This record gives sequence, structure tokens and C-alpha cells, in this order.
Amino acid sequence: MRIVGGEWGGRPLTAPKGSRTRPTSDRVREALFNVLGSVEDGAVLDLFAGTGAVALEALSRGAARAEAVERDRAALHALRANRERLQASNLEIRPEPVERYLERDPHPFDLVFIDPPWADVPAFLDRHGRHLAAWTAPEGWLVVERSRRDGEAPRLEGFEAPRTRRYGDAELVLWARDQPDSV
Repeated sequence: MRIVGGEWGGRPLTAPKGSRTRPTSDRVREALFNVLGSVEDGAVLDLFAGTGAVALEALSRGAARAEAVERDRAALHALRANRERLQASNLEIRPEPVERYLERDPHPFDLVFIDPPWADVPAFLDRHGRHLAAWTAPEGWLVVERSRRDGEAPRLEGFEAPRTRRYGDAELVLWARDQPDSV
């Protein structure tokens, strides 16, 4: 596993041993940032961050800052090692459950990336979907990585209809914020 593009392109990342953490693959991260385009000067929120690969990829590609929320000890150890290895001082690590983090007063991010254990995605979106627009900047994106077998992606309040992209067993679901009709 490595950073795919940007300033740190090609630099390796650490991942914990075992199957508790499933890092977003290099291929999926590359495709994600190709679809999104520039993240330069943006703010990124990586929920269920694991190794921090998505947040670090965004920083490598010019994002101004990122927050990574993760509670698993082994994943946190890898996340901190990756931040240190890349000297990513603009990555803030939040060692807490995502649910507790989302109880705070929201502040918007240009990219909100969510990658829980795939079996938990439907319940997470049912429970938190209506609140995610408050965490996403007006021209921002909400992206969920899930199993391609999860069926049709739900509509979420405050977002346009979802778009999906498939990569092997993984599927990215991308929601752009609803834009008010211009007069």
C-alpha cells in the first residue's frame, strides 16, 4: 500500500496486520481522486480512517488539512506511523468512535469520506445520513466505500442523487451537495 499521487506519490504506508482494518486500495483511491478532481486547499474528513490512506492521499494532492477519525488501537498505531513518516502536520487524528465525533457541532468539509466495515454501511447511513449534509461544504462531496453487493444506494437529505463507481468488490457511492436553484 502506498500514496498514489501528489507530493508523496509512491511513498509506502503502514497497515496493521490481520483483517480488522481493510484499507482503501491504491486503485480505489486513485479512481476516487480522478473522479473528484482537485482537492487543492480543501478540507477532508476521513471517518473510520483506518490507516489514514484517504486523508493522506488528499493531503499529498494539495488539501490544506484533514481530520482522521478512528478508534481501533492497531489502526491508530498505523495511522500515527503514517502521519509521522510523511510529516503530515496538517493531519489531525481523532482517536474516538465516529458516532461520538458526529455528535459535535458540525463544521463543513470539502470531502467527507466514510469507510466503515462494509456490513455496517446500511445501518450507519440509516442512523446518520440525514446529518451528513451539515458536515459537507456546499460544493463538497460525501463519499462512502461499501460492498458492491449492497444494492441501490440510498438518497440522502441535502444531496443530489448518488453516483456509483465499482472497482472489484468495492463500490464508491458519491453524493454531491444539493445546489439551490439559481434565479
